[in-house]
This record gives sequence, C-alpha cells and structure tokens, in this order.
Amino acid sequence: MSGFESELSKYGDVSKGRLGSNDEYFKVKLFGETKNIRLKETCFNSNYIEDRQLLRAKPTDKQVNTLVSEWVNTRSHEMKHIQQASPTLREKYYSLNPEQKEEFLNERRRNHDKKHNLGERRRATNRKLVLNELDLNDLPKSETACQVCPNAVWLEQTENGQRFPKVYCRVMQTIIWSPQEQVEITNCDGLLIGVEEMELEEEFLMEE
Repeated sequence: MSGFESELSKYGDVSKGRLGSNDEYFKVKLFGETKNIRLKETCFNSNYIEDRQLLRAKPTDKQVNTLVSEWVNTRSHEMKHIQQASPTLREKYYSLNPEQKEEFLNERRRNHDKKHNLGERRRATNRKLVLNELDLNDLPKSETACQVCPNAVWLEQTENGQRFPKVYCRVMQTIIWSPQEQVEITNCDGLLIGVEEMELEEEFLMEE
C-alpha cells in the first residue's frame, strides 16, 4: 500500500483514519482544500490495491431488511429534508439523539407537505409509490432485488392503450426489467452501493 499512498501524496496531504484497526482507511486533503476525502470504499483497501480482489460480503436477509427499512423510513427523508438544508440546521439535527431526530425529521416532513399542499396519502407513501400501486399480476413472478432496492426506479408506461411497468436502475443506467424482458435479478450490489454512498455523504456533511 506504500505505492498507493505515494501516488495519493501527489494530489494532497495523506493521512489515515481509524489507524491500526481493521477498518483503517486513507484520507487525502487536496492541495488548496480544507477538507479530507475519505477513501473508505472497498476498492481502496489492500485486497484490491495489492491483490485485485474486490471483496464484498454478501449481506444476510436480516441485514438487507434492516438497510431497506432504514432507507425507507429515515435515510431517504434525511436526503430530502436535512442534507440539502443549511449547515446550521444540519448541525442541529446531527446533535440530537435518535428519538429527537425522528421527531425533528417528521416535523420537517409535515411542514414540507403543508407548504406544498400535499395530502396524507402522499405523505404516508415512500419512494416505491408506483410499485405499491401496480397490479401484482404485472410484477415479476418471484420477488426480485429491484423490489426493495433504493437504486431501482419503478415507472409505468402506456402503449397502444395498455399500461405496463418497467424498472430503471440508477446504477447500471438502463431498464433492467419489463414484461417484454423479464430478467429477474434476485441478488445485486445496488442496494449496498446506494447505502454506502448515503453513509459517505452523511459523514462528509457532518464534517462541514
């Protein structure tokens, strides 16, 4: 890893986070900048840098359900109502305990809905609004990763008077399922990629 560290030093001041632990990672502060960029992704650890092995542990069903629940109930709303807010508001939010955060976030959501005249039905739904309203007969025959993935965008298209669903993947940037192309993806890294990106963005914002 010394070679990688040497290359990083060409772009800024290099240091390490969680020094000495199994989760140790490089940080680089680009020349002229005041904040560190934390290289915590799997592709920056020694397994990949030295051995070209991109190791990503497969999550258990419990871990997947926990991540999805966290995304639907908390993370997605933080991205909309907290991370785009002022630094002062973000600092206040991240200083709260979990119960206070939940109430603060719910209040932000209520104020947003009231301001934009959004009804209870809209407020109560989550990002899977289209998916929740589709006819079960139109969905994949078996449960797919796309039905719980935050990177999957469900949409409904009308053609020749008939309505049918499609799924667009924000990671692969393509339609990955439709009645015409029924490729049922049962396991995918898209969920973890989305969650890792949100966690890194949250950590970056908390450093501001």
